[in-house]
Parts: sequence; structure tokens; C-alpha cells
Amino acid sequence: MLWALAHFIVLKMVAGLIFFAQHVPPKAVNLEVIMNALVHLEDVLVFFRWLLIKLWIWETTPVGFGFVLATLNSLAWGILLAAGRTFWRRATT
Repeated sequence: MLWALAHFIVLKMVAGLIFFAQHVPPKAVNLEVIMNALVHLEDVLVFFRWLLIKLWIWETTPVGFGFVLATLNSLAWGILLAAGRTFWRRATT
């Protein structure tokens, strides 16, 4: 659960950085390269959510579906990170 919470916090921080970078005038500072990197990072962090949306076969989504997808996305990443950490600890000891 802690890994899922950490993923959710990182995802929100990346979304916040994208929001702030969008509002900096290009004449002041050109942040296009940073914006592209942040958007690609966000795409990776929401992969499981994107996958679940693609698997949804109906045309409309029920109320609360976005919350469920966000929760499942963070839980999937949390499980993946916890499994990776466990594997790494067993591999290095």
C-alpha cells in the first residue's frame, strides 16, 4: 500500500509540474523539452489506467469509474514496485 501511495503522490507531482510548466510563457523560458519529458513520464505512470480504459467495452462509463481506475492504477504500480523490490533484495543477498 505504501508503494501505491508513493506512486499516487509522484503522479500528482508530475501532473502539477506539467500544469505549472504549461503556464510559463515560452518567451520567458522555453520548457518544451522538459514538458515533453514530463508528459512521457506521466504516460508511463498511467499505463495501467490507459490499459483498463481500453479494455472497457461499453460506450459510457459509470459514475466513479475514474476514481476506481486511478486507484487500480496506483495499486498495480504499487504491487509491481513491491515485487521488484523483493526480487532485487533476494537477488543481491
